[in-house]
Amino acid sequence: MPENDCFQVEIEEIAYGGAGLGRLDGLVHFVKGALPGEIVLAKRTSVKKNCVFARALKILRSSQSRIEPLCPFALVPGDGADSEKFCPACSYQHLDYRTEVEVKNRQLRGMLRRIGGQDADYFLLDPIPSAKDFAYRNKVSMRLRGTCLGYFAEDNTTLIDLPSCPLGMDEINEKIREFRSVHCLSRERASECDESVVFRWSDSHGAICLRDPGLPERIAISCAMGDFLISPQAFFQVNRFVLDKLIEIVAGIVSEFTPDIFYDPYCGCGIFGIVAAKAGAKCVIGADIAEESAGDAKINAEIHHVSQICEFRRTSAESLVKDACKKNGSRSSILFLDPPRSGLSRKMLGSVLEFPGRWILYMSCAPDTLARDLKTICRTHRPVRGLMADMFPRTSCFESLILLEKR
Repeated sequence: MPENDCFQVEIEEIAYGGAGLGRLDGLVHFVKGALPGEIVLAKRTSVKKNCVFARALKILRSSQSRIEPLCPFALVPGDGADSEKFCPACSYQHLDYRTEVEVKNRQLRGMLRRIGGQDADYFLLDPIPSAKDFAYRNKVSMRLRGTCLGYFAEDNTTLIDLPSCPLGMDEINEKIREFRSVHCLSRERASECDESVVFRWSDSHGAICLRDPGLPERIAISCAMGDFLISPQAFFQVNRFVLDKLIEIVAGIVSEFTPDIFYDPYCGCGIFGIVAAKAGAKCVIGADIAEESAGDAKINAEIHHVSQICEFRRTSAESLVKDACKKNGSRSSILFLDPPRSGLSRKMLGSVLEFPGRWILYMSCAPDTLARDLKTICRTHRPVRGLMADMFPRTSCFESLILLEKR
């Protein structure tokens, strides 16, 4: 190992993504596996114009927040630069969970300030931790290549063979072991496949693999509002514990404002639109571009006895909001935004700026695109309440919820 590839640095904070941030020779250094307050010996893995990326080799001064990772495939300082042996899915297994929640809350606050231009000190509430930081995921997606089943390494090419995932529910890991016993033992399969394999839990059918024959048309998943039916491939939040808290918060906001219309342009299976209907919204209009999701939402509205005030359409989010603007919707209406990680399209942002309603409720699993979008939305609305909800413990991701009021 060339000596000039190794260096010592003191870590100041944790950047979004999980790497420790330190400064050396006028450059920012992002060191994976390092925590604030630590002095580490690290090895450079790549050098950019304005920053250096590295991996911790040895902890010279340790943080009191450091713990032993539960997963044997998590990054441990001292294992050198062999990135293909580490699973990159978890960024915080070496950090105690209470501190992880604090770190993520600071990251959200920082992004809202740097990217969104918002002083979050006056509207961010206390963060919501998960009741469990392991064995919480009701869905696990892996890659099957020959006889290897697992996650991609940092190079996004090498596949790490994993017997189980500690983030997945126990029942899902049992299903993974069952799948491996059938599909990953024969060397004859070594060149036969390279495909995604999805495992998920439902209250109606237990743990299933989406490659299994004879899958049900819909499965039932329970949450604080009761059972919701979804197509096996459809989206549903992976952490029941945090989802229940978010349901409670959204229901409280709707109950507080009793909107004439609750617009839900990314409705999925209809869960938050139905929450709004039960909490006092006079009318719910939702949309999803996926036919399966829009169909699931209609069925769930019937199951929850709110179909008379819920309308779920198969159309784009942009079309729904544009239609709401054309009809000069009620000022008391709420626009609920829960877009994919890429955030709102330019077309969608344009329609949001024309939205006549008083309230916008923006939920996001990507704080960078959330902050970017808020910079635009704040031309017409101002943030009044927000929080970080740790939907994805031990990973770099988290959920955010921001309530905005028309200026």
